[in-house]
Formats: sequence, structure tokens, C-alpha cells
Amino acid sequence: FPSHDNWKITIPVDRAEEQDGGLFLYGQASGPERDSHGTEMDPTAIQDFADQIVSRANDGDPLPYLDHHMKDGVLRELGEVVDGSVSSDYRLNIKVRLHPDNPAAAYLHSRIKRGKKYGMSIAGDGIQYRTVDDPSTGEKVIRFLKIKLKEISNTTRPSWVPSFGTVLARSIEAIVTGKQIGR
Repeated sequence: FPSHDNWKITIPVDRAEEQDGGLFLYGQASGPERDSHGTEMDPTAIQDFADQIVSRANDGDPLPYLDHHMKDGVLRELGEVVDGSVSSDYRLNIKVRLHPDNPAAAYLHSRIKRGKKYGMSIAGDGIQYRTVDDPSTGEKVIRFLKIKLKEISNTTRPSWVPSFGTVLARSIEAIVTGKQIGR
């Protein structure tokens, strides 16, 4: 079973945008689907993630957005997580404002705009979880209920990547509604 300290899940970066307020990244976490670690998020944990993100941003102490591969250094701090929300299908939408004076952040933004795939790794402490039975396989599955977020980091190795069906459904929804998903 996962450790109670130092927990991580990785989510894909959806897109990069330039707006009046600077350079931004948007990512979306899977809700109740199982990740490559064989674990699941309870909808209450996903809502708590969004609440923690919004509360910290509103308090002027946003979660840092770090370069996961750079363990130390002046360019490690890529930006800050400025918003989080949960969609009706329990997806955690994350918005990151990149630091304008960090050349590594500008490079990351540029690479994502050109189609390079990266992930966002959420790290935290203080896990509450329960074990549930998977009715289709009979396996025991860990479902996380509460995690205190410490940081979100950029990475090249996402552990959760949405299924082709999820990506296709989101693309069709965007075409039909004319909206960009995750805003």
C-alpha cells in the first residue's frame, strides 16, 4: 500500500496560453478512474484538491509549480497554481501562471504550444484512504479520500493519461459546444 507521506499522482498538461496576465498552463486530472499505480481518487478528494488550490491562491500563498527534474536551482520555480475547479464528471482542472522572468518557464510554455507532451505531478502528505473491491476483477483497490497538497511539478513521465475515449469525447464536446474544455 502507498506510504502516508510523500504521495504523488501525475496528470497531463492540456494546453499553454498567453493572456494579458502572462503565460499559463492548463492541466486536468482524472477523477475516479484508476491510474497506472492501480489507485483511484474519491470525488471528495478531488473537490478537496480544488478547494486547497483556490484557498491558497486567495490567501496569497499559491502552491508552487516546480520543475520535477530539477531538484535544486534558481530556475526550479516555474510558476504558481492560481486556480482549481472540478468538472461535473469529477475532473480536477488546474491553471498555472508561469513566472515571466524564468527562462525555463518560457521554454516550457513554448514547447507545449508546439505540441510537446508534459505532465503535472501533484505531491502531498497526510493521506486518508480506504480499500475497496473492484466488482469487475475482484481486486482490492486503494481509493484516496484526503491528501494535503505541497506542490505541483512539471514532469515528462505522467502516470495518469486519459484513455483515448476520454480524449475523443472531450474533443467532440469542444467542437459541438464551441468551448475549450478546462477553463
